[in-house]
Amino acid sequence: MLILEKALDQTAKQFGRTGRIWEFYDSLGGNPEELKRKSNHDQPFPDYLGHNPVIAMARYYEQLKGQSKLAEGDRVKQITKSQANPSILK
Repeated sequence: MLILEKALDQTAKQFGRTGRIWEFYDSLGGNPEELKRKSNHDQPFPDYLGHNPVIAMARYYEQLKGQSKLAEGDRVKQITKSQANPSILK
């Protein structure tokens, strides 16, 4: 989940800076408009969601975050029960 969160954070950072969703990004955090590619178009296409998984990444992150909160809630319930009845931990 950490990698997904960092990828979304960097996407948001570049969107905040350029106002665009780019076709691809620099994996080292550089500016997408400074990247070069081997084709007639020498930079990533701006506002191109054809191959950009950012929407799926955001949905997956929300799903994982929800599961994490559920698991955290279960741990809190277990701790609360064990404090009320210490024999549960034995």
